[in-house]
Amino acid sequence: MPSNNIVSINDELYNYLNDVNYGMSKPQFNHLTTIVNGLINLPGTKTLSEIAKCVLSSKDKSCIYRFLSHSKWDDSLLNANRLSYLNFFLKHNIKPKSVGFLVIDDTVNSKKSAKKMQGLSYNYSHTEDKNIWSHCVVTSNFVVDNKSIPLQYEPYYKKELCEELNREFKSKIDIARDFINSFVTPSNCEKIY
Repeated sequence: MPSNNIVSINDELYNYLNDVNYGMSKPQFNHLTTIVNGLINLPGTKTLSEIAKCVLSSKDKSCIYRFLSHSKWDDSLLNANRLSYLNFFLKHNIKPKSVGFLVIDDTVNSKKSAKKMQGLSYNYSHTEDKNIWSHCVVTSNFVVDNKSIPLQYEPYYKKELCEELNREFKSKIDIARDFINSFVTPSNCEKIY
């Protein structure tokens, strides 16, 4: 069911994205804010068409598609800035001698009717107790005091799919190990589990 919501850009979200921006052009930055704003604030299932229709500052959906598929922007630089921002935030917002938890999980996102979407394969779902047609994403989250902060995410691809996509194969354990090794322990934390 389509949404009738008209959403304007939240100032806090805009300021945060501006802080982690690595130098995107103004149109690129506007598309990024539109997409993130729509993903966070629109109810229900979200599509780029729905976001383009419901976010007040949005351009036509074809512009958003072009931004995602053809525009030259560096998601790894954006992510590095995001992580630097989070490290700064944690350093200044955690009580001394806090205890933190680095939580790593794999999530299976079912795509029952999708046929042409890249990266799909049969992955085991613990909730359904069987293999399902899906994407699998490994994530890390840091929990300390009353804060829960998403840190890293990486798609998991089976070995055969990696060969098809010409990607280096990494097991879920390899991905988790990379997350642990790249984690920067906040100086105020006494212990991390």
